[in-house]
Amino acid sequence: MQKGADSKIQAKVRILLARRWVDLRSVTIGTTNGVVYIGGDLRTESGPGLDAPGSAATARDAWCRRIQREIEAIPEVRDVVFRLGEPDTGESCRGAA
Repeated sequence: MQKGADSKIQAKVRILLARRWVDLRSVTIGTTNGVVYIGGDLRTESGPGLDAPGSAATARDAWCRRIQREIEAIPEVRDVVFRLGEPDTGESCRGAA
C-alpha cells in the first residue's frame, strides 16, 4: 500500500517543482515510506531567473526553503532530504537540507 502512496507523493512533488520552474532534467526525485529524496541540481529553467549570474544567495536560500515547506505540506510526506550537487556554475540550491 505504501508504494502507491509514494508514487502519488512523487508525482505531486514533480508537479510542484515544475510550477516553480525547476529544470526537472537536472533533478532526481525518489520517495520511500513518505520520505522524499531530491538529488542532482535544483535550478530553474526559466521564469523567475534564479539561475541568472549575480543572483542573491539569500533569495536562492529563501526559494529553497519555500520549496521544502511546500513539499512537506503534501499529505503523507514525512520528511524531505536534499542530496544536491553543486554544478560548475555554482548556481545550484545549497544548504536546503
